[in-house]
Amino acid sequence: NSISINKFNNKDKLKELKNKKIDTLIHCAFNKVNDDSLDLYEKNIVFLNQLLNLNIKKFIFISSIYVSQYEKYDDFSKNLNYYNSLYTFLKKISEEIILKKHKNSLILRCSSFITPFSKENNIFKLIKNNKNLSITKNSNYNIIDPNDLLKICKISIDKNN
Repeated sequence: NSISINKFNNKDKLKELKNKKIDTLIHCAFNKVNDDSLDLYEKNIVFLNQLLNLNIKKFIFISSIYVSQYEKYDDFSKNLNYYNSLYTFLKKISEEIILKKHKNSLILRCSSFITPFSKENNIFKLIKNNKNLSITKNSNYNIIDPNDLLKICKISIDKNN
């Protein structure tokens, strides 16, 4: 069975799930309605903590490839200006919280997803028109099919059961 928690039903669903055992929770949301820091904190970090307080056997978090560029630095106590965006900063904070609060977690740092429902940006237009996309001669842009991500999640879930 699966259940979807979103900005329209999250309070009701969290109450409903409070006393239930959840085999796996895949958290793939990032709520960015505006650039108000407090609003982003409440809708992302507070919500993450509410999820982590549920009885979850396996917690899978879809993070961002952008967090990887900061891995070489041992000191996480950098301020927001150190990160290239509030999005990256909040994803990094989320990862740290998950690693501290949940013993059976998987964090996946994914690049862009392309689906039939994707916003039609420049990358989507290039793919749609069968054009190759390359940043430099030796680099490529990675795009993920959500079905591949689902396969990875299933493997991880099966491995721990």
